Amino acid sequence: MPKRPSQHDIASRAVAAVRKIWADAGAAVDELHEDYGEDLLVQPSLNGEMDSVRIWVQVKGTAMSNPNKSDPRARLAVGHLKRWLTTDNYVIIVLWDVRAERGWYFLPAYETSIRELHKFPDNKRLSISLDPKRKFDSKGAAYLIWHARLEHTGEAVERLRISQNSMDISAPTWPTEDIKSEQDALILEHTARIMAQLGMIERLPEGIIFTDEFRHVIETVTAKRDKDAHRYNDNYPKFASVVALESLVIQAQNSAPMLNGFPSRVMQEMHAVTSYLLGAYE
Repeated sequence: MPKRPSQHDIASRAVAAVRKIWADAGAAVDELHEDYGEDLLVQPSLNGEMDSVRIWVQVKGTAMSNPNKSDPRARLAVGHLKRWLTTDNYVIIVLWDVRAERGWYFLPAYETSIRELHKFPDNKRLSISLDPKRKFDSKGAAYLIWHARLEHTGEAVERLRISQNSMDISAPTWPTEDIKSEQDALILEHTARIMAQLGMIERLPEGIIFTDEFRHVIETVTAKRDKDAHRYNDNYPKFASVVALESLVIQAQNSAPMLNGFPSRVMQEMHAVTSYLLGAYE
């Protein structure tokens, strides 16, 4: 009878465990059977709406003899790391310990250097140390989904702004009813989608409005800022800009507390939309 190597059993169990965590986070997960370096294709969703972002996952299985004393490490091919550094795709490495039933994640695009990788041939396998604090569990998956969602939005908007302005990527301005180009319409669509996902706006047939939740945050911030409004010398746009920024930060923390911040371009676009809507309500 044919025998099954223990490495195959560990790999299968690791993929199954990681796939379940993604699925429990509300994502659609496809297992890839053509092995070009990735094992899973993860398509996140929120409130029943599928995201446009795609997450590619390579799962590395292990069976640590003493996981409490061993730092998590994964052996990765240099050729794969180079490819992941030069792709627009969002790629995650997950190391899963089948004995301890726990895992850790590694983001090649943010944690490796192409300069260092060029010292090695593509077929070289490097032992990569993973941060033990970056645990792959339900919270880790939720963070990664939001991180991928925001990075995707930021990159899309950045490309559109560059295309629109011929490398002029100055801060955006609206009103939205005076959209000057197809790029403006696409940028607003990306921005409105992420703001809706964060519970900031509702999109209605006649336009976009603040949600009741976000309006309450804005009113709270406005009341607090009214005490020192004299600093803005009755300059309402300047006052509204400060209120918009603080309100955005608070609402983002309420909706996605696992995040530490936003890509600057995403925050600029959300700030422009929020400031415009505040001006419309003046």
